[in-house]
Amino acid sequence: MERIILIGFMGAGKTTLGKALAEALTIPFFDTDALIEQRTNSSISAIFLNHGESYFRNLEKETIEQLPKDSTYILAVGGGLPCFNNLMETLNGLGTTVYLKHDVTTLSKRLTDDSEQRPLVAEKSGDALISYIQEKVDDRELIYSKAQLILEEAEQTSEGLIRRLNLLHQKS
Repeated sequence: MERIILIGFMGAGKTTLGKALAEALTIPFFDTDALIEQRTNSSISAIFLNHGESYFRNLEKETIEQLPKDSTYILAVGGGLPCFNNLMETLNGLGTTVYLKHDVTTLSKRLTDDSEQRPLVAEKSGDALISYIQEKVDDRELIYSKAQLILEEAEQTSEGLIRRLNLLHQKS
């Protein structure tokens, strides 16, 4: 099996599913946010606060460029990563991209519980959070839909993803 790259909006479950999938397949798991935090010895929130979003997006690009090119792994990327620096095309060239698709209500519930860890939604709640998510999902959908596989909510288990990946590879 090749590299599998999980994309989707923040709160979609990329890290959770990625870890479960890597464990099921006994291959390494990487998360771009965790790699950036290790490399900079700083939290994503602190990077946004101290350096801004543009700086962070450049760190994401560098992180993708530094990934191993000749090994198998599962990669979860930050929600905005595919939308900047032409990285969706880079990710599609790196392995099989999988878009974890969710509705706004599900994302809002997940992000409400975890907003302090996410700088782009830390100050938003209720209707403001829902509006923000809707706007961003609408903006990003065209990019996310360039993934080689779109996984609806009901299929988002390691077993469901493995089944869909097997079907995808049988067709090609």
